[in-house]
Amino acid sequence: MLRPASDTSADNDRILKKGQVFATYDDFLPLFGIDATESRHYQFVPGEEHVIVWSPQYQNPYYHNEGNPDSLMPTITEYFTPKISEYEDAEAMEKLRQAQKGAYFTVMEKNDMRIVFMKNLVDTSFVFLGVYRFSPVLSDSTKIVWVRATDKCDLDNISFLNNYRN
Repeated sequence: MLRPASDTSADNDRILKKGQVFATYDDFLPLFGIDATESRHYQFVPGEEHVIVWSPQYQNPYYHNEGNPDSLMPTITEYFTPKISEYEDAEAMEKLRQAQKGAYFTVMEKNDMRIVFMKNLVDTSFVFLGVYRFSPVLSDSTKIVWVRATDKCDLDNISFLNNYRN
C-alpha cells in the first residue's frame, strides 16, 4: 500500500528530512539498498525504474548544479560548461551543446525523480535536500531545472514518490 511519509515519531530514522547531513556516500547509499562502486553520485534505486539517488557537487565547475543554498535549494539548475582545454574550437563547443540538448530530451522523456544529497553545500559533507522532479516549464535545451517536490523521503515507501511525478 502506498502512503506518504509520516511524522508520527520524531525518532523515525527511516524518514529522511531536508537538512540532514551525511559524511560520505556510504552513509546514505545503503539506506536505499545501493552498494555503489561506480558512479556513486548517480544511482538508480533498486526496484524503482525512474527514481535516482543523485549526489552532485554544489557549483561543480563543469556540471553546474546551482540554486539558493540559504533555502536549501528549492530549485537546482543543472547545465554543462566546457573544460577550456577540451573545448577551444567551434566543433567541440557544438558537441557540448548537443550533449546538453540530449540530456534535456532524455530527462523530459524519462521523467525521473531524484532523491538529492548535495555535496559541498555547507562543507565537504552531503546535505539531504529532498526529492526533486524535472520542471518542463523552467527547463530548456540549455539547462535542466529540478524543483523540490517534497522535503522528506520515507525509505519504507519509495514507490510513493511516483505520485510527485509530472
